[in-house]
Amino acid sequence: MDKQKGIITIAGAGPGDPELLTVKALKRLRHADVVLYMGLKNIELIAGRLIRNGVSPDLPVCAASRVSMSDQQLIQGTLKTIGGLVYSNALATPVVFFLGEHVGPVSANN
Repeated sequence: MDKQKGIITIAGAGPGDPELLTVKALKRLRHADVVLYMGLKNIELIAGRLIRNGVSPDLPVCAASRVSMSDQQLIQGTLKTIGGLVYSNALATPVVFFLGEHVGPVSANN
C-alpha cells in the first residue's frame, strides 16, 4: 500500500469518550506516522487501543520529554513497551510521542 502524505489531527478534551474515533481516522492511523502531544497520561490506553485495532505492537515509538530544555529526555521503545518505559523513566511533562516507521535511534544529543 502506498503511504499517503498529509496531516491528521486528533484532539481531545477530557473527560471525553476515548471510543469516539471515526472509522476513517482508524484506517488512516494504521498507515500513518503519528505525533501525540500531551499524551503522557493516556499513552497506555492509546497504545492498547491502537494495537487492538490492528496497529503492530512492534511499531517504533519515541517519547520526547521537555524538548529543548536542559533536562530533555528521549526514550525509545515500541507501541507495546512505551507505556512502561515512560513510567519507569519518570518522564516529566510535557511529553511528545512520535509513532511510526520513520522513528529512528535517538540520543540525548539529537
